[in-house]
Amino acid sequence: MSAMQSVRAGQRSTKPNTIDDKDLYLCEVMDESAGGSRLKWRNIKNGKIRVGELIALHQTRAPGQMPGIAAIRWLKNTGKHTVEFGIQLISPDAFPITVRLYNSNDQESELDYLKGLYIPEFKAIRQPASLILPAFLYRADDVISLVLDHQEHCLQLVKAIETTQGFSRFYFSSLATPQDRH
Repeated sequence: MSAMQSVRAGQRSTKPNTIDDKDLYLCEVMDESAGGSRLKWRNIKNGKIRVGELIALHQTRAPGQMPGIAAIRWLKNTGKHTVEFGIQLISPDAFPITVRLYNSNDQESELDYLKGLYIPEFKAIRQPASLILPAFLYRADDVISLVLDHQEHCLQLVKAIETTQGFSRFYFSSLATPQDRH
């Protein structure tokens, strides 16, 4: 008997850092390992998924707990309105952030901020904290302002870990906060 897992794909909500319920899909777990799963999605009508996209995984979790994040690694059409796909778990937890390139003059507006995800350190597999940002907009050595839990942080992107058509993932180091630099 296979387990079921909820998957959220796409972010079409008009509310910041939320996903509409219409983007919640129930998938059957066909196979599972420590690093990922093979899922089956039946009765696909208007849903779209692509290799390289991020998805949020909602398993049985405590109220208020953030979803896990995975990347779609492969897709296979297995019948009319049915797709199997492989996912790689990036982190069991992820937190919404906003980011922009750091400007010492700080003349940019809030509209310059883009959405991203903070991936906390994953000690079980010795994975340092990282950031998931929009694809192709940032590169190693960029200095960014990041807002997490209403607090602004100044960070330097140290190394690009992965870039797909949907996202770029970076290791980072902390710098002085923007307030400390003035």
